[in-house]
Formats: sequence, structure tokens, C-alpha cells
Amino acid sequence: MRLKNILMSAATLALALSLNACGDDDEVIDYSTPEPEENTENPDETPEETPKSVNHFFLCFGQSNMEGNAKPIAKDKECPKNFQSYVCYNGSYDGKTYKVGDLRTATPPLCRSGQPGGVGVTDYFGRTLATMVPEGDNVRVAVVALGGTAIDGFLEDYRQSYLDRLKAENTQWLLGYYKCYSNKPYDRMIEVAKKAISNGDSFDGILFHQGETDGYSAEWNKRVKQVYENICKDLGVKDVPFLAGQVTSNSNGCINNIPNYIKGSYVIKSNGCESDKKGENGTVALGSDNGIHFNHAGYEEMGKRYAEQMAKIMGLK
Repeated sequence: MRLKNILMSAATLALALSLNACGDDDEVIDYSTPEPEENTENPDETPEETPKSVNHFFLCFGQSNMEGNAKPIAKDKECPKNFQSYVCYNGSYDGKTYKVGDLRTATPPLCRSGQPGGVGVTDYFGRTLATMVPEGDNVRVAVVALGGTAIDGFLEDYRQSYLDRLKAENTQWLLGYYKCYSNKPYDRMIEVAKKAISNGDSFDGILFHQGETDGYSAEWNKRVKQVYENICKDLGVKDVPFLAGQVTSNSNGCINNIPNYIKGSYVIKSNGCESDKKGENGTVALGSDNGIHFNHAGYEEMGKRYAEQMAKIMGLK
């Protein structure tokens, strides 16, 4: 028994010496995994994810007012960085050469390199909407337009007969516009829109301005609807918002009737928007004074109205 007590005392002394050798104090180190700290302020709160930026894409087509007939002025050279344009016609823009499908800052012209004028309804649509989307988002457009064209030019079933008629009438200036798109402007629209969608862009709407030439019958309404349905089918989408702008004259009956043909369509009114009838020096391409086109101020106002309507649809205001 005495030997057993001696051995136990020796073991206790050895343990004490070994613990003392680990440090200058008697602290016992806890190597167990610490419990996570509780969120005492709001236990239900989770870290917020940073919202992803969105590229909002809009397909724009029609005739001369969509094409843009006003000459750019000094302020048009400054463009929001988040307003961008897909090139729909090979050429030089801002001193650089671009090909169909390329993306560039949306300074005029947006439709075609070298076109007369250059500022249309899309310019101030994009500039306005770019200030309204969330920070980090971009507004992107693709513009295919031909001054003077009938709606038949955008429909495969009627396009060739329409071109044949233009040839018979020797309407060379309009035939020249068609050559810019290899005589198939609708195909060019779809080509560029598919590029935008493949880039991950959100296809948020269609802007339309056409009707000065032939927007005077129910047949026109039916064909506008057909173009819309073709776009949705070929791009694999449905119920895309469709914004149609009134013309400068009082001949807006069929344009006002578009919502009866296309679900989710809206008419952008032109009342109070200035036309080029006033002949303001330096704002209208080629010095035209026919009142068919908006002047620069008119394009600005129409573009803002398109943007305000689209902002409502998108829930931005």
C-alpha cells in the first residue's frame, strides 16, 4: 500500500510539472471547435445578395422617323455609357468600322452609317430610359428602318411583290435602302435580335414607327400584327410589349387601333411634338419642309414618351 501511494504521488507531481512547462501561467487551452456566434440583433436576417446587372434589349423598326431624319447637334455627341446600340448595317460609326451584330455606344446614327440626318425616336428613348434603369443595367437597341417603306417590306409573303412594284415604278431611292439589308430587312432584325439574346440580353420590348406610307386601312393593322407574331415566333418569345408611335399628321386612326390587334401594345401620342414643317435651320436633314418628319425637338419628345411608357411597363415608375 505504501508503494502504491508513493507511485500515485510521483504521477501527480509529473503531471503538474508537465502542465507548468506549457506556459508561465496555469491557463488550460481549449482545442474544441467554437460555437458560431448568434445574430442577437436580427436572428432572421441573412446576408443580401448583390443584384445582377441586366442588359435590356429593344428591337426597333419602321420607316423614316424610326430611321431618324434630324441632324445631330452638339449634345447628341455625349451619350450615357449604359445606352448601347447593336450595329445592323456594316460601316463606320464614330470613326471606327463595325460589322452587323457588333455593339457600340449609341451615338447617332443608330440606323445606318452615312445616312442623312441621324437622330430619330430611338435616340432619346434610349437616353431617357438609361437614366431610369437600376445602376449597373444597360439599355440596348437594334434599329432597322427604311424611309418610305410600306409594312409589306417586313413580311416574307408580300416583300418580293412589293420590291417588284418599286422596280416597276423606278423608285430607286427606296430600293437603295433595301439593298442595305440585302433586300431582307426583317431577316436582318431577327439576325441581330438573336445575337442580343445569345449575349444574355433580356428582350424587353419592340418599338415601332411606321404608317405614313400605308397606315390607313384595317389591312395594315392585320399586317402589323403578322409582323409582331412572326418576331415572337422566330425569337421564341411571347407577349413582348409593343410600342407604336403616332405620325405627325392627324392620320392616326389605324395606329390608334393597334391595341385591338396586338395584346400588350401601347400607342405613343405625337400631339405637341414639333414636326419639320417649321423648317428650323440645322435640325432637319436635307432641308426638307414637308411636315412628315419630326424635327430634333420633336424626336426628343417622342423618344421620352416611348421611354416613359416602357418605364411603366418595366415597373420603374
